[in-house]
Amino acid sequence: MLKFGAHLIFAAALLTGLMPLAPILAQQSETVPAHVLERFGEPPLVPNGGLSAEIEAAVEMAFIESNAVDAWSVEQQEALDLIVQSKDPRLAWHMADLLRFSFRTDVNAALGQAARDLLETDWSGFNQWQEITDRLIAWDIPAPPGYLEVKAARFTGLYPEWQPLFAAGAVDWRLVSWGGVEIDQRPFGDPNTQCNCIPAADNPDVTSAAEA
Repeated sequence: MLKFGAHLIFAAALLTGLMPLAPILAQQSETVPAHVLERFGEPPLVPNGGLSAEIEAAVEMAFIESNAVDAWSVEQQEALDLIVQSKDPRLAWHMADLLRFSFRTDVNAALGQAARDLLETDWSGFNQWQEITDRLIAWDIPAPPGYLEVKAARFTGLYPEWQPLFAAGAVDWRLVSWGGVEIDQRPFGDPNTQCNCIPAADNPDVTSAAEA
């Protein structure tokens, strides 16, 4: 367990993968819509296959064994550089996830530049998370192998209570992000205690349709 801001981050094991095979185009079974091409350009090449052991270790260093909210170490930057050298745009999903929790200018700049290199694109906007995510979704870049495990480790490192949410199933985890608020953990019937949360609707005031 490593310190992650004021919280503890729990390391998760990555899936063991194979060496990437020959690259294929994203959205290979569909034509990229004209409006996507006009706005974002051609999608990058996407490797077909698993991750090498070297890249798995780099992912663990950069996105799991990290306290990037508070600092950005030389080891993390070296791991990020190695990820960029893999030319695997799927890994930009990890960068987008980490950007939801980092408010440091240097960390955001490093992640943004790495995503630019992987996605072979550029932007002028200041919101790195939005710029990266817009392109990943528009191009339908697939998630990398082991994505759920890495994402779960990142999110539950901030709030361990989120762990039950990260279960295998039909959820497209690429499209799940953090809204910036905490879980409402106040006791039932206690709506007055202040919290940085979206209040749970577990004891709402009700009225009849006629009165409404």
